Amino acid sequence: MELCYQLLNFDLDKAQAVLRHLESAAPGGYACLTSVVLGDYSCSYRNQHTMAWLAKDPRFAAFSSTVHERGLKLLYQLPHVVKEGEFSATVEFVRRHWSVVDGFVTGDLGVLTALDRMVR
Repeated sequence: MELCYQLLNFDLDKAQAVLRHLESAAPGGYACLTSVVLGDYSCSYRNQHTMAWLAKDPRFAAFSSTVHERGLKLLYQLPHVVKEGEFSATVEFVRRHWSVVDGFVTGDLGVLTALDRMVR
């Protein structure tokens, strides 16, 4: 079974502490943990502000490196449902941050279709 650690209110220090705890608690590393998800499942604009803040924080680059060094994927949570007026901004957000994370999570079929087109 694959497990994912989702950070609802992204706090770098707490996230690093949780990863250290999980690593020490599981013999041989992380056991079933395969990814860490950050972002907000309900608000496109909160995602934009969060990523703008993270881009300025050198601790985020260190956190991202730590996640990858431990063999985990770093995913970004997009809203489950994207409002029609926020669709373009969400797709542009994905384009701008494609190289920052390993993938995106969403429940919105329109965004999913746009992501599929980008991959192709």
